[in-house]
Parts: sequence; C-alpha cells; structure tokens
Amino acid sequence: MRGLAAAFYAEALKARRSLVPWVVGVFATLPPVMLGMMMAIKKHPDDAQRFGLLTVKSRLLVGAVDWPTFLGLVGQTMGAMGAIAFAILTAWVFGREFADRTCRIMLATPTRRSSMILAKTGVAAMWCLLLAAWMIAASFAVGAIVGMPGLAWPIARDTVALAGRAALLWLTLMPVTALIASVGRGYLLPIGCALATMIVAQFVNATGWAPWFPWCVAITSGVTGTHITAASLAIVILTGALGMAATLLWWERSDQTA
Repeated sequence: MRGLAAAFYAEALKARRSLVPWVVGVFATLPPVMLGMMMAIKKHPDDAQRFGLLTVKSRLLVGAVDWPTFLGLVGQTMGAMGAIAFAILTAWVFGREFADRTCRIMLATPTRRSSMILAKTGVAAMWCLLLAAWMIAASFAVGAIVGMPGLAWPIARDTVALAGRAALLWLTLMPVTALIASVGRGYLLPIGCALATMIVAQFVNATGWAPWFPWCVAITSGVTGTHITAASLAIVILTGALGMAATLLWWERSDQTA
C-alpha cells in the first residue's frame, strides 16, 4: 500500500509539472467557446455582420439562442472530446516513459509494477475527470457571458449528468488506450488509434450496430435523449476490465528495454 501511494505521488508530480494536461485543458475549452461565439453571432447578427463574421453559417449550425440548445450542442461534443482528450492524457501518462527513455529507471525501483500501473491509471483518471469538470464549467461560463435565456435547474442538472455519464464511460475504456500505449511503447500509436476509432464508430453507427460497439456507446453518451441499455453498459465495462487486465499482465510479463 505504501508503494502504491509513493507511485501515485510520483505520477501526480510528473503530471502537475508537465505542460501536456494544461494544453489539453485549453484544447477542451475551445468547443464551448466556439459554440458560444456562434450563439452570440446568432443573437446579434447586425453586430456580427459589421465585423465580417459569417452569420449565414451560424444560422445553419445552431437553432434557438437559449440554454437548452447551447447545452445540447455542448453535450454532443463531450463524446468526441472524450475520445480525443482522454486518449491524449492516457497515452501520455503511459507512453512518456518510453519516449523519455525512463522506463528501465522506473522499473529499477523496488515498487511493484502493478502498483505503478494502478498509480498511472489513477492519475490519468484524475486528470480526465478534472478535464470534464473544466469543460462543463467553461460551458456555463460562456453561456452566462453570451447572456442566453432559459436556464433552469433541471436543464443544468441533466447537462451535468450527461457529461458525467460520458466521462465515466470514457474512463472505463481508458485501459484499452493504456494497453495500446504500452504495447506501442509510446504515445503516437494510441492517439492514432483514437482517431481511427472515431472514424470506425461513425461507420458502425450507420450500420445500426452502435449499441454493441463500446466506443460508439461512449461517443453518443453525451447526447440528450440517448438511452444506454444494460447490455451496452456491460459491454463497455467488460472491454475496460479486459483492457486493464491485459495492461497489468503486459507490464508484469514483458521485458522492458526502452
């Protein structure tokens, strides 16, 4: 237990001193900011046209200028943000040891390998949850600045619940990204796989097999009105559990020469 606490402290310290989580946080702020700008253009078309902004496209992209519409659009972006942002953070936490060539040094310590992997998983999950909370807070801040009407407690509650559901589902699938980063010995392969997964998920969604593809379930989980069945949830949990078990097994059995 003491080794796990020490490993968690070391991983948290590395993450806090790195620019990667903070850069990803800035990246996660862009969707609500851009959606807020579209809402502002829709709300003040004359002022927007005076500054040369494209009011025609803004009318096509958004509906009414109110909180339900804005938060609904934000919810749709939560799935895609989870696929990319969570993958980047997880790939960096597990792949940086190979990129920085510190893997052998890390494994030379008396801490168990399983404790190191659990610590990495915990730190990655912590940063991902903070990222999701930051994106939700940024969305409400942007909406308040734009001055949209129609905000009520049920709307805010449902938005937070949908965002939390999307974040938890992506956290469940996070060990798969960790496994790819470990086997690929870096963070480029898992990020590429995350992008490929989004493309495959669009195809699977069009075929009607989305409830059986765990990444489709996570991508659409932030959309208002999306119902996740028990079978779909079980598939996501099983996929994450297998990914975690495979990651632990790989680190315990594989020779590290990086």
